[in-house]
Amino acid sequence: MPVVRMRDHVSGGRWDGRDWPLANGEIEVPEWEARDLIAGGLAVPASGGAGDSAVPAPQGEVPAHPEPGAGASAAAEPEPAPSQLPGTPPEPDPVLPPEVSPVAGVSPVAEAAAIAEATQMPEPDPPPEEVPASPPAPNDVKQHWIDYAVTQGENPDTAMAMTKADLMSKYGGRL
Repeated sequence: MPVVRMRDHVSGGRWDGRDWPLANGEIEVPEWEARDLIAGGLAVPASGGAGDSAVPAPQGEVPAHPEPGAGASAAAEPEPAPSQLPGTPPEPDPVLPPEVSPVAGVSPVAEAAAIAEATQMPEPDPPPEEVPASPPAPNDVKQHWIDYAVTQGENPDTAMAMTKADLMSKYGGRL
């Protein structure tokens, strides 16, 4: 089995239950996994260790991040761009504001606000204001007058015992 050297630390467990080594740590992995790690730029072939010491990059491809001395040849390095020739000032890299992640393109503040907004409980609607209802029409049934009298503070039993004329007189300003 080949041995690879990890370029960065990978969190979480592996498929076989082992932990990933720290950055620059070496680990013995199956050939398929070594090819995937190298192709993905997470690892480079290690120089020494148990089993095969290097896994070649797939034909026609160059590892994502070749490192001198770690199996990458000088021929694999690309020619410098004209702006990178000696005596030529380097081109400025596009700069994002410091609060924007170049990977996500989302401000951490905006992301946190979106998460907080998504997890907030909606505020309950305020209770409707008690607006004194207008008295029923004189030709409405007695039950409407009883209901109105109760909303105005009358005891339900007393309101039920009163006549429609008494209710109209007391709560409707009539008669």
